[in-house]
Amino acid sequence: MTDTIRILGAGPAGLAAAIVLARAGRPVQVYERRSQVGARFHDDYQGLENWTVKDDVLTEIQAAGIATDFRCRPFTSGRIYNPRLSRKDVKLKRPLFYLVQRGPGPNTLDTALKEQALAAGADIRFNETLPSGEADIVATGPRGVSAIAAGLTFDTSHPDDACVVVGDSIAPQGYAYLLIANGRGTLATVLYANFDSASECLQRSLEVFRRLLPFDMANERSWGGYGAFRIPTTAVSGRSLLVGEAAGFQDYLFGFGIRSAMLSGSLAARSLLSGEDYDTLWRRRLLPTLRSGEANRRLYTTFGSFCYYGLWFLLGYFPRPDLVMRFLYNRKR
Repeated sequence: MTDTIRILGAGPAGLAAAIVLARAGRPVQVYERRSQVGARFHDDYQGLENWTVKDDVLTEIQAAGIATDFRCRPFTSGRIYNPRLSRKDVKLKRPLFYLVQRGPGPNTLDTALKEQALAAGADIRFNETLPSGEADIVATGPRGVSAIAAGLTFDTSHPDDACVVVGDSIAPQGYAYLLIANGRGTLATVLYANFDSASECLQRSLEVFRRLLPFDMANERSWGGYGAFRIPTTAVSGRSLLVGEAAGFQDYLFGFGIRSAMLSGSLAARSLLSGEDYDTLWRRRLLPTLRSGEANRRLYTTFGSFCYYGLWFLLGYFPRPDLVMRFLYNRKR
């Protein structure tokens, strides 16, 4: 009889692993200490980045064995504002990112992955946990805090839109963003420093965006979140394979971690199915962009406004801003 594979955590990384394993015919149990998937999130919009490598993220996820039947909206245009609130338009032929919704609701990435895992035969056990040392895959989310986000979700009649503002006054060493799609909006500030100023920064971000782009808001809900980054020497702890932010797999520059979470989950599943070394697998695929994100973060922190204005200029000036972003994540370090 084939041993049951036990996964701790039902986020995108853990569910990606469960889907790949269950579809391969392995018995899988997923332990989730909360009562539902996506409980850390608030139906807010996040981006599934599409710039770090040449392959489209949806194609790569499909190749890993995970269906991309979740709701996602490709964004090929938007605006970026520098600290003085000067504007540059960003337009692309290829999506720079795909907008996905997070949380326990019916249209979220988390719910879609849960339904895939259940359909494949995985057993998801809510309100249950087990010691991490007894899990084959650990997908319990961030360990520590490298950045925090404070935001609002709301209903709006404003057309679909995407805007980013860089500047320490509203997002110390980070950025603030406004994403609107399908009558819903997410506004947030992402801070890499001065965490105790999050509430003030969110209020200033709201004031700035409403000045730049008058939009109506209804049914506002405030929320907060955090992320953690590190490059591990190994993502194996005893018998357990660490995936997603439990391993530290996160983009340290901008915090777009969903792609690496899902891919690391699929790579852990592949390791268990084939016997390939997990550390070799994730280092081959994820380590180059992890190192780039770390190096980019050092530059962004050290040179501050110079980098803010430089990013604003490059993304708005060059006809292929996606190539600018790819260069940042593939330059020699």
